[in-house]
Amino acid sequence: METVSLIKRLFIRYKPWHFYSSVITITIFTCFMLFHASPNTGDDLSQRTSDEFSSGFENVEKSQNIDGNGVLAVKKETTAVVSGKMRNKIPRVSSWSLSQNPDLRHRDDNVKRGPYEIFLEKPIINPHNFSYLINQPTACLNKPIHLVITTPSAPGNFFRRMKSRRAQQKETSGVKNSPVVRHLFFLGATADKRIQANVEAESNNFNDIIQEDYLDVYKNITFKAVQMLKWVNDFCPNSRYVVRLDDDVMANLVKLLSAMGRAHQRFENFVMGTVKRGWVPCKIEKCKTTKEEYPYATLPPFALGGALGYPTSSVKRLYEATLRVKWFKLDDVFVTAMCAPLVNVTLLEDADFTFKHHAW
Repeated sequence: METVSLIKRLFIRYKPWHFYSSVITITIFTCFMLFHASPNTGDDLSQRTSDEFSSGFENVEKSQNIDGNGVLAVKKETTAVVSGKMRNKIPRVSSWSLSQNPDLRHRDDNVKRGPYEIFLEKPIINPHNFSYLINQPTACLNKPIHLVITTPSAPGNFFRRMKSRRAQQKETSGVKNSPVVRHLFFLGATADKRIQANVEAESNNFNDIIQEDYLDVYKNITFKAVQMLKWVNDFCPNSRYVVRLDDDVMANLVKLLSAMGRAHQRFENFVMGTVKRGWVPCKIEKCKTTKEEYPYATLPPFALGGALGYPTSSVKRLYEATLRVKWFKLDDVFVTAMCAPLVNVTLLEDADFTFKHHAW
């Protein structure tokens, strides 16, 4: 009402052109004052909104005990969003943050589970619950292990294990700046008390024997393959690569590592070896399979178990698969052909990844 009275007085007191110029002056002055008085304009709005979001994520950190690095990544993403053209949208949590902080996963409805995560929801049908008779739980502690060599061996194969130790030591000792390598032998149980006593003495001497309490016979060879995967997953998860070598195999470790390094540039998870295709199931008595066990005429492509290599990141995937896939007595076929594809572990071969069987 005061504004209307002011306009009437101006109209009466001044001539029309004086009136119009006064109105224009008042309008310009009013707009100028309103613009400078507003607290929500220009960069002030961006800064205030950014500060509010940052404060909000700091509260999340305090309430959920989220790791500082993950929250820092979220804060950076938040600032980038609210300072740009999309300042009215609430930022989503980045995939990297989710990997570092699984507790944040519920904050993004668009996060999709991959094939591996879906596979892990399958029930365990082959639990590997055997107990350790001999273990080396500290074999990988306090050392940056680059390569773990896992060697399946029978309790009575003392001569083969000695040859294998010497061969692998020779392979690494002559290499300049050779990586830290841990070589371990994996055994099942024996009913022969004399052999068991010798195994225990060997373990005390070399500290490289790992023995579980399943009976060490050929039909249980798949148990040993799972044993090696489980042990690395439980006791040496921070190593970089794993090579499985039979106890009568000789291989050039430098070439094996070189081949795996090249593959690792293209594949995050893989299993490498000598790949065989079109093989028919075993016909000899000790490894013969029935139609119920395997009804097909040929085996799927697989890598021979004499020498296998994979990054340690693949060990957990392969181990989890062995617990959930129908058990098969041929361990190399079971792991590399039946389990690996289900957990996105690619089967590879390389001209440098070779081995010599029956080396001694």
